[in-house]
Amino acid sequence: MDRFVLILAVFLTGVSAISAYGDGRAADVLVGVHINGEESRAWWDPGPTYETALLAGGANTVDVIYAPEGGPIPFPNPFKPTNFPVCVVLTGENWLAPPRNFGPTEEAALSDYCDAGGAVMIVGQDLLFGAHNSWGSATGFFETYMGLSYVDQDMLVTSNSVAWSGEAGGPLAGVSGVTTAGDPWPPFLANGCQADDLTPVAGAGELLSCTAGGSGPYTTGIYYDRAPGRTLYRSCFIAFEPAAAADPDKFNEIIDDLYDWLTSDESGVEPASLGKLKAVYR
Repeated sequence: MDRFVLILAVFLTGVSAISAYGDGRAADVLVGVHINGEESRAWWDPGPTYETALLAGGANTVDVIYAPEGGPIPFPNPFKPTNFPVCVVLTGENWLAPPRNFGPTEEAALSDYCDAGGAVMIVGQDLLFGAHNSWGSATGFFETYMGLSYVDQDMLVTSNSVAWSGEAGGPLAGVSGVTTAGDPWPPFLANGCQADDLTPVAGAGELLSCTAGGSGPYTTGIYYDRAPGRTLYRSCFIAFEPAAAADPDKFNEIIDDLYDWLTSDESGVEPASLGKLKAVYR
């Protein structure tokens, strides 16, 4: 009887330590948003947009957490792939330096998460401007876990529409579209398009490229598959805002494909073949 009362109390109060999956999982996806810098009141919040797209793309549950004013994203304890199989970090139009943007605390937490076999997506066109604005050559977390060798920052600076496409052989192969034009650049409320050109390390791949007004193409997204069979981590980094797509269905397609790739071993599909397989049907 006591055991029944305890279980009923946990169910009624919604304590998340007991997973509905029965496998320790708290949610399919943990989304960490870092837009709470000193100018955050004027900035777009990407959390709800990505939550909706992830749920439409196959995630059953998505938890969204926010960095407090002047502090890091408060990743839960424990923060492991068994609790959150996929982690998404969003910085929107945040261009500030840490701790008002993604920084060493988040890098350390995500390094441990990747070492445990996690799957990470990071999206932020000005994340590197805030966190590592002296790069060139990448080091540390971004080199080891995100597969970034070198960055040329703010190469694609425009208020015009941008044409983008998934790179052949990658998780977004066959996906293409254009963005909404503007300054600020919708959905941004204060910032324009200022995308970086990324060079992946050996073994990582080009995910997304962009052109505008005869400028480019620039590689604005990369991916790194160190997890065949989920023995290590899988990651992608996009220095461009996919939610700027003029057709919202294109944004949903990007998130759908990336979520499939990040979790693809669960369905038995080889990650290296997933982009090619989807491209056949487009």
